[in-house]
Amino acid sequence: MSLPSLTRAGDCFISGFTEGGEFSAIISIKVSDKSKVSAVKAAAEAEIAVAAVPGLSVGTKNSVDRHKSDVWDDTETTISVNWAGGGDVKPADEKWDLKTVVDVATRFPHLVQTCAQRTSAVLTRYTSLRSFNEANARNPPEDKFRILDYELCSIYTQDLFSGFLAYKNIWGELSDMLKHPDQYRERDPGPGVPNPIQLTPKGMNEARMLARKGMTQITDITKALITEPSLADLDENGQQRGVTYMWPGELRKRLPVSRFLPQFPR
Repeated sequence: MSLPSLTRAGDCFISGFTEGGEFSAIISIKVSDKSKVSAVKAAAEAEIAVAAVPGLSVGTKNSVDRHKSDVWDDTETTISVNWAGGGDVKPADEKWDLKTVVDVATRFPHLVQTCAQRTSAVLTRYTSLRSFNEANARNPPEDKFRILDYELCSIYTQDLFSGFLAYKNIWGELSDMLKHPDQYRERDPGPGVPNPIQLTPKGMNEARMLARKGMTQITDITKALITEPSLADLDENGQQRGVTYMWPGELRKRLPVSRFLPQFPR
């Protein structure tokens, strides 16, 4: 059985994986008594330093130990831990505290050596392979491999992402207008805003439909770039290609505004 021929491919492929591990912890300490902030900070730093290197002498350790019984009073500690690789880094019934975090972080490199995990993919360009270039050279002109070039897509997709977020923000503002219409007022018609959105359920629904349409169109363009990255390039006349969606600013300038904003004479 012969394999189907490949005539079009992306610009690279996954040739391997980087293996290892990642460990991160965010420790948040809420102190009710502001006069104890410095003491709590010193206690936390000393506990972390002493636990990280057994036998290490820290200048603040003695003073912290004397007040350790009350330094943590009226404080709230939140610990968020994430890791990849290393397997079971601690017993399941053991809670996370400062000592546990530092202990696991100290042992984590050794744990990763015994239980590594794929952390990222290694991408290799097709054109860097000698076998690929030789095979492509043997193909007749009508069967040459077509390598998709995504170099310009990064710039284009940044604009698309900004437009999508702008529409998403508009969607959120419209939801607030529907909940609190008394806090907004319609824009006055003028040369720059010939058809302002009315502050009515019908007008708000019209604006929401336009925002959703814009987000859908941007999503469709993003999908099309997967197989046609040339859409991010200039057209055959060397001109920037037009976009199929309305720029979010065109919709925003028609939206009602807060009643608390000052009105300026036209």
